[in-house]
Amino acid sequence: MTVSELITNALGRIGVTAEGITPSAETTDTGLTALNDLADAWAAEKLTLYGETRTTWTIVSGTSSYDVGAGQAINRVRPVFVWSAGSISPWRYYDTAQTTPVELPLTPLTDAGWRGIGLKTLTSVLPSSAYYNPTFPYGNVQIWPVPTSSTLIGVLYAPTAMTAFALVDTISLPPGYRRFLTTNLALELCPAFDVFPTPLLVKQAMDAKAAIERANMRLVDLSVDLMWAGRTAGYNIYSDLPSGRR
Repeated sequence: MTVSELITNALGRIGVTAEGITPSAETTDTGLTALNDLADAWAAEKLTLYGETRTTWTIVSGTSSYDVGAGQAINRVRPVFVWSAGSISPWRYYDTAQTTPVELPLTPLTDAGWRGIGLKTLTSVLPSSAYYNPTFPYGNVQIWPVPTSSTLIGVLYAPTAMTAFALVDTISLPPGYRRFLTTNLALELCPAFDVFPTPLLVKQAMDAKAAIERANMRLVDLSVDLMWAGRTAGYNIYSDLPSGRR
């Protein structure tokens, strides 16, 4: 299905066009604008993102700052979300000088954590932490300490959202997205054509979105809060207290 066909189908759902009738260029442009508005909004919703991309980049000796975005040092669509999977960091690196390179984690730093580092120019052969700042139009990551090795490759794991569509694009997405796009675009177009959506269309759009959100849910590793680190006693999940306390 092309984007043009998707728009025509959505318009047909709300009675703006009839079967076999090609919508005008102006009407189609309205549909394309609405579709790209939706794609932009869904990029900010975690459960509409269906996959994770592994992106690598060259860590330059003596350089700690790298922009994330199309055509930048970390060449991929700027991620809206970069999150840890339980205790597993999305920022990693490996050393190409090793016979069998092993990916090692970079501890993610919060805004406060990065702010609290007094000597940001501290150098080391290998880095230990990464601070991601979701600036725009490109994100930025600072790795610390500043690495001096010249054989390192950085790794980022992050989901990729839908980008803007063109009319001639062919839509190729996982199962469930076709109905999701068609029904939600139809619902989005209702105000533009002064159409009141039917309860059935509203339910179909909600059901279609719920279906892809269920499909996009992923298991994550259980992490332990730092407050329990270093304690000799275990944790009792039933009492929400250290073992031995009630």
